[in-house]
Amino acid sequence: MNAAWQRMAWRTSAGVCVLLCWLAGSRAAAAEDQPTGTSPAAAATTVSLEFRDVPYALYHWSLPVDERPAPFEKEPQIGSGKVFRGTLQFGKDKTNGLAFVCDVEGGKLHVDLNRNLDLTDDPAGSFTSAYGRGSTYQMFTNVHLPVATLAGVRSTAMDLNLYGFENRFFVGASLRSLWLGQATLDGREWQVGVFDDPLAQGTGGTLRHLLVRPWAEREQPFRIGDGATPVVGLPTQVFLNGRAYGLVASDAGAGDPSRLKLAFTEQHPGLGELRLPGQFIHRLALESGSCLVILEQPGAVVKVPVERYTAASVRLRQGEVEAVRSPRPAAGGVAVAETGSAALVVGGPLTNSVNVNRRGRALVFNYQLLGAGGETYQVVRQGARKAPEFAVFQGDTKITSGKFEFG
Repeated sequence: MNAAWQRMAWRTSAGVCVLLCWLAGSRAAAAEDQPTGTSPAAAATTVSLEFRDVPYALYHWSLPVDERPAPFEKEPQIGSGKVFRGTLQFGKDKTNGLAFVCDVEGGKLHVDLNRNLDLTDDPAGSFTSAYGRGSTYQMFTNVHLPVATLAGVRSTAMDLNLYGFENRFFVGASLRSLWLGQATLDGREWQVGVFDDPLAQGTGGTLRHLLVRPWAEREQPFRIGDGATPVVGLPTQVFLNGRAYGLVASDAGAGDPSRLKLAFTEQHPGLGELRLPGQFIHRLALESGSCLVILEQPGAVVKVPVERYTAASVRLRQGEVEAVRSPRPAAGGVAVAETGSAALVVGGPLTNSVNVNRRGRALVFNYQLLGAGGETYQVVRQGARKAPEFAVFQGDTKITSGKFEFG
């Protein structure tokens, strides 16, 4: 694969730009009367977001559980066999807890949706396991639970995995609901979304996260931290392909509790030069404490807001092949100033790298796909995964080859 990446080079074509001097002059004159950080057309673009379920899991976490050894005073009739009881905890606020009973033998989950500790009066709170009766690993899909958010309590879709080993019990949760809408900024359409971290309620940390991606990708599943889709803690400023916007989220009002509003107000922050010597960058997302930068197919030199960026996610593309780097802190970050030029070495060409270690009588192969700066990537899989192959050489002579089996 590496050879294909190395042979690929971006081709650019020169364009002809006609300057309308009288228009530019009038805009410049108008801009002189504007305060710093605003646009001549400073009216905010307000986007209405609707709280929706999506047909995929976008955020995974381990859900804290307060186990209960004794039955609840009122709970559905449950046969003999393994039973898990307790309270699902969403954040540090105990009022967000939800009592539940998991009947392993019956393959059923009963949740106290109205939080009155009566598990017999919640007809919408009973769910059937996708793995059937008796399985020690129970999976319940499309479970709607009342979860507190900054905009109030929302019926939130989740997938729940419940399982236990000896005396320990675990619950894994996957989020499937968020606010979604469409924003048209500088003539381009984007899908924007917001979701609240259910575990952050009452912790004082970052509660909201922002999704931004081209509107054409709106039906594609994504997962937080996959590197392919920019999702970050809700910033106060976003920079999309050369335009900066202040960002404010607010409730739509009591008359429409299912909606949220995002206001994008054009700004003009100081910009600095950032060099990108790597190749094949299809999308680059940079994060600072308050700013999210998204660059689609950036050139070798770009202008971005003056900031210290502490994390970067990268999506590479060559033909139909894609590779992604999950957002993670860069070594020391990259500081962009108004003077001088900063460099961020990410992207191709990519190099296949394998470390081989002996473990007893076995050889352990650790594979990495490395970028221009030594960063690691993962190939975006399309369809069924192909089994990794190997070949052993002695000098130029192939001794043996084969494929690895999963297991």
